Amino acid sequence: MTLITLPNKINSMGITPAPQPQSVTVAGFEYMGVDPELIEDIELHVTSFLKREQQWHKTGIEHAVEQGNLLIEAKELLKHGNFTKWVEDRLCVSDQTARNYMYAANTYSGKTQMILDLPMGVAYRIAAPSTPPEVKQKALALLQNGKKMTLSEVVNEIKIAKEKEKIAKEKQQAAELEDKAHKTLYFGKPAKIVAEIAAIKEKHKAKLAAKAEAEMKTNQQAADKAASDALALITLALGDQLPTFAALYKQASGQFDKALSDAMKGAVS
Repeated sequence: MTLITLPNKINSMGITPAPQPQSVTVAGFEYMGVDPELIEDIELHVTSFLKREQQWHKTGIEHAVEQGNLLIEAKELLKHGNFTKWVEDRLCVSDQTARNYMYAANTYSGKTQMILDLPMGVAYRIAAPSTPPEVKQKALALLQNGKKMTLSEVVNEIKIAKEKEKIAKEKQQAAELEDKAHKTLYFGKPAKIVAEIAAIKEKHKAKLAAKAEAEMKTNQQAADKAASDALALITLALGDQLPTFAALYKQASGQFDKALSDAMKGAVS
């Protein structure tokens, strides 16, 4: 670790200039303006991170949570704007990987026991900041009860939630436009005609919203029926072997869906 301290010289007028920011370079990364005592703490985070990163395959999502907590702590110690470069230079991981770790830490800290067998792809999708809060709450509630959503289920729940949010936003915008129209009516304009036009527009928007809700409900019912039919076929085909299949499916987690998809492709070809 090399410490470079800029001298504090007195100019010709006898005025001592303000101390310049210190710069400490560690393994090629320059810590500009960071307290040297904090740098030692940050480098301890680097050591812990790199050591755990070599063992990620042993701990899965629990590893992501631990690494995310380390990154959150280190980010608070670093100066603003240095984090991304520090991640790439000192930790040798991408910015997106680091953010996934931090999203996981923010979502699953204190809940590691119930997410130990949760596939990484599913865990990251649930924890992503773009995932609506109600979807996160539903997924965590299921995990609390020993159940888990597949990646396709999470994606479908996100789609439904965002459609509902879009409909609600459109209704809000329609209400705001109607209110603005009433407020900007000038003297002598036939208010009755304006009200009738606004009512027609609102009716049309309500019809579109109802159609969208009906489509979402139909899609959900179709998905539920498909799941029920698939379960009936499996039960009929496996008979007493169903519990064995269920145990293997749980152990395989999301890999079963991929294996089934590959098998179907092979059968078609």
